[in-house]
Amino acid sequence: EALSTLLFMAFDDFLLDGYSSIIQGYLVAFFGKLLLHYPLANVQNEKNTFLKILKYCSENFTHDITLNEISAELCISKSSISHLFSSHLNMNFCNYINLLRLQFAEQLLADANYSITEISSLSGFSTIRSFNRVFAKKHGISPSQFRKLIKKQIHI
Repeated sequence: EALSTLLFMAFDDFLLDGYSSIIQGYLVAFFGKLLLHYPLANVQNEKNTFLKILKYCSENFTHDITLNEISAELCISKSSISHLFSSHLNMNFCNYINLLRLQFAEQLLADANYSITEISSLSGFSTIRSFNRVFAKKHGISPSQFRKLIKKQIHI
């Protein structure tokens, strides 16, 4: 009960404060990871519905996840899902999924010895090209350049 109250209070504050897009991205990913460990009861209102959607995304972003899949799995219309993402996060569903994938890929780039192609696949990107494009759009550098920077920082 206390965890539930804390989670909802933190999520409400997050929605109200208008964080920068970078901080917002990390907070969205944080809430997604937190939801993996949070048992959600039956959907009773919009907030619970949205948390249930975020939890599903957090558990399934590493494969080809679509609005159709979430809609069918959670019995929520695609338009409702899209509306919830735009109204609560100011981003669309695809951008949110890519944010989760990028966060996971960043961890793998820093901590693992996988190739860039393997990281792309493990993170849920359908092609290495889309991974490189989305990664460069966020960071301004390629995944391999990012990995070199991280390794350089670790050795300092």
